[in-house]
Amino acid sequence: MANRFQCVTAVLFGFYISLIVAQGTQDCRGQKSDIIFLLDSSTSEGQQNFKHQLDFVKNLTAIYDIGPNNVQIGLASFSSHVHNQFWLNTYHNQASLQNAIGNVPFTFGNTNTGEGINFVTTQGFTSAHGMRNDVPNILVVMTDGQSQDGTNTASMASKAHQAGIEVVAIGIGDGVSTSELQAIASDPKHILTVENFLALASIQHNVAAATCNIATPAPLTALGCKTSQADVVFILDSSGSEGQNNFQKELQFVSNFVNNVQIGPQNIQVGLVTFSDIVKNEFYLNSFNNKLDIMTKLQNVSYRGSTTYTELGLQYARQFQFTSRHGARPNATKIAVVLTDGQSHSRPATLSEASRLKQIGVKIISVGIGTQVSQEEINGIASDSNHAFTVATFDALHTIQSELENTACGGTIPPVTTTCGSKPADIVFILDSSGSEGGDNFNKQLQFMSNFVKHFSIGPHDVQFGLVTFSIQARNEFYLNTYNSVQDISNKLTNIAYIGSTTHTELGLQYARQFQFSSSHGARQNAQKIAIILTDGQSQSSTDTIHQADLLKQMGVKIISIGIGSYISQTELLSMAADQQHVLTVGSFDALHTIQSELKESSCGGGAGGTTPASTGTNSACLADVVFAIDASGVEGQSNFQKSLAFMSEVVNEFPGVPYNVKFGLVTFGSHASTNFYLSQYNSKTSLIRAIQSTSYIGGTQNTWIGLYVVRHTTLTTAKGARPGVKPYVILITNGKSSSHPSFLRETTSLRQATNMTGIAIGIGNGVNMDEINSFANDGHHAFHVSNADGLLTLKHTIHDSICGGISSAVTTSLPTFTTTPGGK
Repeated sequence: MANRFQCVTAVLFGFYISLIVAQGTQDCRGQKSDIIFLLDSSTSEGQQNFKHQLDFVKNLTAIYDIGPNNVQIGLASFSSHVHNQFWLNTYHNQASLQNAIGNVPFTFGNTNTGEGINFVTTQGFTSAHGMRNDVPNILVVMTDGQSQDGTNTASMASKAHQAGIEVVAIGIGDGVSTSELQAIASDPKHILTVENFLALASIQHNVAAATCNIATPAPLTALGCKTSQADVVFILDSSGSEGQNNFQKELQFVSNFVNNVQIGPQNIQVGLVTFSDIVKNEFYLNSFNNKLDIMTKLQNVSYRGSTTYTELGLQYARQFQFTSRHGARPNATKIAVVLTDGQSHSRPATLSEASRLKQIGVKIISVGIGTQVSQEEINGIASDSNHAFTVATFDALHTIQSELENTACGGTIPPVTTTCGSKPADIVFILDSSGSEGGDNFNKQLQFMSNFVKHFSIGPHDVQFGLVTFSIQARNEFYLNTYNSVQDISNKLTNIAYIGSTTHTELGLQYARQFQFSSSHGARQNAQKIAIILTDGQSQSSTDTIHQADLLKQMGVKIISIGIGSYISQTELLSMAADQQHVLTVGSFDALHTIQSELKESSCGGGAGGTTPASTGTNSACLADVVFAIDASGVEGQSNFQKSLAFMSEVVNEFPGVPYNVKFGLVTFGSHASTNFYLSQYNSKTSLIRAIQSTSYIGGTQNTWIGLYVVRHTTLTTAKGARPGVKPYVILITNGKSSSHPSFLRETTSLRQATNMTGIAIGIGNGVNMDEINSFANDGHHAFHVSNADGLLTLKHTIHDSICGGISSAVTTSLPTFTTTPGGK
């Protein structure tokens, strides 16, 4: 079961991170699973919105191979009562399934979500109705409001989870209850929300990814962390340095933990204490026995402010929380989780109280947030260094969620990766310490390295780490053979001085080559050699930097380059790295935590000096040359043309790497066609969007084929910024048919042959020629249709993911297009 949860998490949202250029949308052919859709049919929905749900289900299920040896689909609806529409084994082919979905009736009434979930669990997922024991069982719940009985809904959802059913919860509109969605879903990664029913199409790829990539279920005995006995008390900083918003993020962190474990007197119990100048008990271990009650309470915990008396929180936990009177069990693992963003009022008193708590058998996990914490205090509070965590910001708390769950579920120290690939590894970090960084950001780099080191077993037979910093000079901080434990490296990293001055990246690379990767300083012949360089700007001499990187690679060192912020040189990063797949970029120093997984994969996924498989995160360097070809003809009209431009602006905003990783060009067509700007023309996202907004309307005949001719001959060329080795994409937006269909087909073929582009086509309204849309698109997953220009915005996330979303290879079979409600054009 643990593997199933990990698989869903990795695919559904990727733990916050997307791949280098994706080649299409989810291929669900050949998958085996049993999927039941449970649709809200209550009065609040209304018949038209209920139909939108059915359209969503039709489009989504069209990507599966349907049949008893592939994917089986069931469907039920609920209002005051449950209405089964068809079982898993009712339909065995696409045609009959699509017809059945289209004929599901709307039945108004109350919102009895709990009864619907119970029906699916007890009757839908049964062998009599087609359930197979050797394939994933998936329930997709869609609702636009709160259920009649939230406690019952949470209880029924818990039974579904215990039965091994993966539950995806989709909330529609602003009437849904976040805490209820959390209780329904298997975990937070299984929750999706949209603003309205028209926006359902925008999450179709997310649901497809989830349902296509769930592993075959493990035996229920493998639940492990879901059913371990542990008494977990959270001790949260509520002092003035936190602020109301950040305090709420701490509460959300607790809520996410609660939602990921099994709550109850025979499983995991949770208590909560807050502290500032006073300590306050929020609830004891035995106060609540289900997730929904805890989550509801967490929404009503108040923030106090004032000074930071951490010792009072620890003392209260010892004297009152961890007592049999308040629910502590003698046979359960006892865990205290302390979250704070600063130093306590009295460090000696805090460390003394932490020691007393540990003496009664409580394992303490300490989490320091931000740059004002005392690492010494965080380490002193924790049971040991493996239970001390630090994150750069409150928004980064989610990055340690899995470690916390590992510790709480079974009471063991989070597992350490003992190897890096198939053999030992010598890893040298080369950190920018120049003036553009600043002291605070430099410390964030050190924290990033510290968190990374914790993933490995350190020693002369395992992984060794070295560190070089550079600015106007290179400085050795420690060699590969200097330290043999995580603790020693972590302690050293808290005492590295910031230099400042200019950015001589080449000196850092040169020092690593001449001194770090030498046998006298610990480099081993049988180890793979890896250099990880972090920088926020361009080097003083790009030529010298690239030369030194080449020399380092020639001696068998794999270089991973990480660019931070908007002033990096993408060319320099690419030239330093072993290859394109070893370039990572983040928007800021606070975002470094989001690439921990990718960095580990890039470092350890391949042999020395070789390449690794592309990682699956969202912050990998997504490289793409994207040209929009937008209809500006008289058929389109001025108003809809402006909406197409606004859509392009929204798509551009989806990409953090503009204009370094992802470049955009624009061609418009009507009576004639013209390039409005080239791929290489703008050096900032602001100027790019300003250019889009100032594009002029043309009018006249719909000469789509001339627009494609211009793309091929002038826009998507190396002379105008197209980059060799970078995947080109052309996004065609039109509301009608080309003035010459043969010319359109000829230019489409020529463009594809000349550029190897991936074609994405969006048709608007009833007058569009869907044959042309499908001909231009690479496949059915790159062809879209919206009822009017207002519906374009529902596709912005989908277009982003088609380019950089990291969902697997394209499907060559036809897929029904997304359609919003009629109106407008």
